[in-house]
Amino acid sequence: MGVGVMIGATLLGGYLQGRAAQRQANAQAAQAQANADIAYNNAQKLQEQGEQQAQNNEINEENKRRKLLQLQGQQRASVGKAHHHERQCAGGNG
Repeated sequence: MGVGVMIGATLLGGYLQGRAAQRQANAQAAQAQANADIAYNNAQKLQEQGEQQAQNNEINEENKRRKLLQLQGQQRASVGKAHHHERQCAGGNG
């Protein structure tokens, strides 16, 4: 009977150790899943930020282009006025 109790205790100990190991593995798996979820959410946020930044860059480039066209138009108008003024002055003196 002593041997049977020892075997039983050994099996029970092994069983309890197995259960503890299983619980630990489950906890580690849950933590890994939580970390994966966090990483996924962070990646999604980064992608959204990247898309927003690209959109902002497009808008900024379009604004620069429009401003440049506006400045070119103003320069042409100034040059046109200057030429017109020169012709008037030249015509009046001649």
